[in-house]
Amino acid sequence: MPKDIGKETLKEEPYDIVSDDNMTRIRSISSRMQGYKKMDLKNPIVICSFPGAGMVGSISTGYIIEQLQMHQIAFVDSRFTLPGVIYIGEKLRHPFRLYSNADASLCVINCEIPITSTRGVYSVLDAITKWSLKYNSRELIVLDAFPLDNFPGPDRKVLVLSSDSKAAYGDGFHLLSDLNDKNFTAFVGGISGGLLSLCISSGIRCRGFFVPSYSRIPDPEGAALLIESVNSIHRTSVDINTQQLRKEGERIRRRMEELTKIMLSPGVIREKSEHVGDRIYT
Repeated sequence: MPKDIGKETLKEEPYDIVSDDNMTRIRSISSRMQGYKKMDLKNPIVICSFPGAGMVGSISTGYIIEQLQMHQIAFVDSRFTLPGVIYIGEKLRHPFRLYSNADASLCVINCEIPITSTRGVYSVLDAITKWSLKYNSRELIVLDAFPLDNFPGPDRKVLVLSSDSKAAYGDGFHLLSDLNDKNFTAFVGGISGGLLSLCISSGIRCRGFFVPSYSRIPDPEGAALLIESVNSIHRTSVDINTQQLRKEGERIRRRMEELTKIMLSPGVIREKSEHVGDRIYT
């Protein structure tokens, strides 16, 4: 019921989606802010990313949003995300946002904030799954990375895992280029694996796109590889030029090669060897 506040009336508006534990909620922007047109989603493809190795997921979805000039349609509130905001595009924004393209055929879920616990992961994924079911998503795609201890080589491949093996092979993806054996198995954990698992349980067609990535620095080249893979199977909805990401990735690669040469130079190696065994405490 409306609450009377002085002479004004504030209408209580329900959240679009509430998780089973009531700790995570998704709300449409159009339900609370003037000037936003409510989007009539049309069985969208949904692309998701979460914080991970090389920030490839966040870089990928951010680039897709920018290149397709997508508009924010909703946000996610959860008691399991760290408090904070993102300052981007000369304004403060919610760190967990949902976007749609102009014809409402493609949505992007961009989470740029850590989820604090395993219980929180379940809560957030429950809300996302319910939202996808409500709008009858025809496919959910997760973009993520497998972490590496070293900077990856230039010939790395994207691993594509699908809930529909016939569709995956029909699209020309055979897991890894050098692993065409259909008996290949892998375990995908974490929030990305959890979301794919919930999609399977809920009857939502899903795919995971994973690229090997160095954990400690941003990886725009890895993000470009993910986007190019999505381009190849969803060109009607996603057809994005990744040249800008490729150039930035090449710049980072050259810098890493320069640093590696410096670290492996005889003078640096000699200096390291002279300090072997030095201790501050005994």
